[in-house]
Amino acid sequence: GFATHFVLLRWLGSLLAINLPLPGWLPLGQGAAVAAVLLFGFAFPPLLQLSKVPTLRVLRRELGPPTPFLLGGYALGLPPVDIRYGDIVRLTRGSLALVPCASRYAYEKCKNCLEEDECRLRALMLKVRDETALILDEITLAHPIQPVPPFGPAIAD
Repeated sequence: GFATHFVLLRWLGSLLAINLPLPGWLPLGQGAAVAAVLLFGFAFPPLLQLSKVPTLRVLRRELGPPTPFLLGGYALGLPPVDIRYGDIVRLTRGSLALVPCASRYAYEKCKNCLEEDECRLRALMLKVRDETALILDEITLAHPIQPVPPFGPAIAD
């Protein structure tokens, strides 16, 4: 890094009439920190799995394929059977509800709406949210789910 910086400094210094800064320790420290995070994030979990394998099996190279995990589960060490789709949706979207007033965990009163005790749409959206939660909280990453091909172009009625 330092040598490249000096080469670029000499080369660009003759082309440009500006003073480029000298290399410092901050980029070196940032690079080392990123390397440590990546090493810990990608190399440490397989090493933890390897620590549970008997030594003789490692020497004979009878490890088999690594256990697949979702990225979050990989970092937490959770098996796919413990990761529910409802939790994934809640983590990525914040709520299962289609409208804010029907959310169980991220409730917000709707603006420009009827009073909640009079709103039939809210009552319907609560039912939709509860049924969605029942379905998504039952299914884990371990369940086999077949992908659905994309829909064709919409045809106007």
